[in-house]
Amino acid sequence: MPEPNMAVIICTRNRPVHVLDALDDVMAQASDDAEIVVVEQSDPAMFDDVRRAVVERCDERIRLIQAPPDGLPAARNLGLTATRSPIVLFVDDDVRLRPGCLEGHLQRYEDPRVGGVVGQIFEETVRPNTPSTANRISRSGRVITNLNGPDRVEVGILKGANMSFRRAALEAAGPFDCAYKGNAFLEDADMSTRVRRAGYSLAYEPSAALHHLSAPM
Repeated sequence: MPEPNMAVIICTRNRPVHVLDALDDVMAQASDDAEIVVVEQSDPAMFDDVRRAVVERCDERIRLIQAPPDGLPAARNLGLTATRSPIVLFVDDDVRLRPGCLEGHLQRYEDPRVGGVVGQIFEETVRPNTPSTANRISRSGRVITNLNGPDRVEVGILKGANMSFRRAALEAAGPFDCAYKGNAFLEDADMSTRVRRAGYSLAYEPSAALHHLSAPM
């Protein structure tokens, strides 16, 4: 059995319609040896809806994990322990992938210095607050972001809706911090910072694009 080249992890809670749309997009782009993991923290009835839909898809690449509602970092860590691929992609449950999204992430890791990649994100509600391509934290603690540019650049942090990591970089940085509760704001920035401190660079890849719907909970 060939080694998987990429794991795609979708963490979700109480968005059964959205997560299944995102899952279908991932299935359409993932290679035959990819790992696809859905970590479900939904209420029991909604979990059952997703479980039935996953069974109907008859795709052996998919693993559905039911987890307690302990927050996004805990769900990410659980997905990591369930996979072994050298590249791990996290996408939100309310996204729709553009063609070539997964391949765009993979190709950027041809550079051995790259430990993490954020793809282009077409936001439904959030607007860029800087004219040039960037994603970083200012000295005042503000997120400076524009993830719509056409050029490959280095960034300061990744964004959780469309971010991937080299597994070796995650192992060097340690697990996602479960102290980030509620909406887990900046848990992605925390991990990004630790990956950079481990000696890796973070990259923006415009070809790894998706739409982020920002669906209500």
